[in-house]
Amino acid sequence: MATRTYAHPSDVTASQAFQVAKPTAWTVFTRTFLPWQLWRFAWINLKMFEIIRESHRDRPRKDRQGDV
Repeated sequence: MATRTYAHPSDVTASQAFQVAKPTAWTVFTRTFLPWQLWRFAWINLKMFEIIRESHRDRPRKDRQGDV
């Protein structure tokens, strides 16, 4: 089966386009509920902070030359 390439997205008709899954009620809720988004933002940032902290823990500190 040959793959067709199109020069521009407008060349694709509706019958040729891929079908997109409709989001579930839970997915819509998590995308629109502000407290949930704030919690996820904080949680992801805490995880990043922990990863960065662990990566810097074993690194030797450079001598601070030039400090008075």
